[in-house]
Amino acid sequence: MRARARHSPTPVRRNLAALALLVALMPGCSAGRGSSETAPRGTVAAQAAKPEPSAQERIRYYSERIAESPRLYPMYTQLGIALLDRTKETHDPTLLAKAREAEATALAIQDNFESLLAMAAIQNYSHRFEDAIRWGRRAADASVGGDAARDPAVTALLVEACLGFGKLEEAAGLVPRSVEEADDFHAAASLGRWLAEAGRADEAEKAYSRAAELARREDAPALAAWAETAAAGALIDSGRAAEATAHLEAAARLAPTTTFLLLHRAEAAQATGRSAEATAILEEILRHDPDPAVEALAFVAARKAGDGAAAERHFRAAQQGFQRAIEAGEVHTLGALAKLYLDADRNLDSALALARENLQWKRDRAAAETLAALEAQRR
Repeated sequence: MRARARHSPTPVRRNLAALALLVALMPGCSAGRGSSETAPRGTVAAQAAKPEPSAQERIRYYSERIAESPRLYPMYTQLGIALLDRTKETHDPTLLAKAREAEATALAIQDNFESLLAMAAIQNYSHRFEDAIRWGRRAADASVGGDAARDPAVTALLVEACLGFGKLEEAAGLVPRSVEEADDFHAAASLGRWLAEAGRADEAEKAYSRAAELARREDAPALAAWAETAAAGALIDSGRAAEATAHLEAAARLAPTTTFLLLHRAEAAQATGRSAEATAILEEILRHDPDPAVEALAFVAARKAGDGAAAERHFRAAQQGFQRAIEAGEVHTLGALAKLYLDADRNLDSALALARENLQWKRDRAAAETLAALEAQRR
């Protein structure tokens, strides 16, 4: 019997930050900045290191290494991670199947912690949360010391998977019981994520603020900026968008502006009646990132700003992007397309069918609310 590989520090660990950071607005997330982002994983040393090669460069490099040595399993692990990163950049759903295939090949050659973690991240991104839970549990078991001493990245991915599949109680068992008990950045961030999904936005803001404080202590400004932005999101969710400004400004001072921060700025602007400003921010994002989920947000903002032509343009782009993923056999845009139709008051019969299918895969609060709203509208 082949021995199960335990977690060991290999070069692949440098890329695990990309795995635990699920893009702020993934296709298929709830409308808005995306409730399913987990905290980025990183260290001071990782932040100080030279920038990683691009995802496209890494795909080419690892593909070449595999052609030279087809049994070198870490190259398949790295290739799968690079393909996931490239999916996030291009929103090309066909890359997800290739990412899964790369990790499955690595695991067929040798069970290893990194591929198990990567597979959990890929399935989380794909909104195949039940599968992500299974992979996450295997990764936890492969951590040093087993599940009792699981890697923080595993916990973050398991929390995300459990919340995505509607298992709030199971997720609660993975996070600290209170903000005061959160003694490291990732524990505080995961607690914030759980509180936000549980509808306890004020407490989520405190947990994210705690995460920002802990990141500052570690001299990790990028992590602190992420947490400050997430804290702003919690305030926006609780109807206190005006109070989110301090967190957003703190994030901007800590690290270069990210899409995650820009999305929250747009949401804050929208929540305080500044639809034209929200539209401008979203248009700026789309100049660099043709994300159909951002197109969906821009549709809502442009319509509220009274720009019918822009709203229609964004609607069509969002619809096409979401449908492209569904046609590729992916499920992570089912809910997003249903929400787009609900927001636009179009294709409501199709929206209802999409929302019901989505609930087979994604059972969080956003999925349930979209379905309930459509059912109420169709009565």
